[in-house]
Amino acid sequence: MIRKRMAFKLAAACALLLSFSCAAPEKPSTGVAQRETVPAPPQPPPPTVAQPEIPLTPPEEPTTGVTQPERVPTAMKKPPTPLPPKEVPPPEKVPPKPPRLSTVAVWDFDSLSVGASSTPELGEVLASRVTDALSRKGKVTVVERQRLLLALEELNVGSSALVDESTRLRLGKMVGAKMMIFGGYLVSGDKMRLDVRLVNVETGALIKATERTVPAANIPQWLEAAESAANELL
Repeated sequence: MIRKRMAFKLAAACALLLSFSCAAPEKPSTGVAQRETVPAPPQPPPPTVAQPEIPLTPPEEPTTGVTQPERVPTAMKKPPTPLPPKEVPPPEKVPPKPPRLSTVAVWDFDSLSVGASSTPELGEVLASRVTDALSRKGKVTVVERQRLLLALEELNVGSSALVDESTRLRLGKMVGAKMMIFGGYLVSGDKMRLDVRLVNVETGALIKATERTVPAANIPQWLEAAESAANELL
């Protein structure tokens, strides 16, 4: 009996201790009345800010009054059409400058005939025909016979028949001639032979020579022969 009582008391003590340990400890009293804790009112949810929608297409450019070209996707753009080559006008044809004409002096032809067949007066006539032929041709400038006569007077030479070829070339330089034509004719029997030479005034060198033979009694053929020889030389 005694053991049962002691076991009962022990069980009661354990139960008491267990009850004290499970109960919440009370705060010590400070003598000041504690305020009742008022629960905070529920906060409203934050307002939802609408996010701006991002347009999928690029914004339109502001209107400036000028019509903007329509945008074409890069993949659809056509390659630029190549411009045709510019036609280059042909260069203008410049007319060639006329060649500078040489100056020629024609000396009276010498009569190489002797005796009764000598006709010295025809030397001036033949030289005049050569001068006229060269002037009409227009390839050279012909010194007038009067200038040659004035040059003779400056050298105090009385007659052109007495002047040798070297003096004649000096006269040609005085009148500005570059070339000089000398001629001689010889009557033999019923034939007349005409010899004509083109000489360089500066050097005295022979440039070209030609000859003609015609009937001695036909003076017009003499003149034609002189003109033909002049055209061959120049």
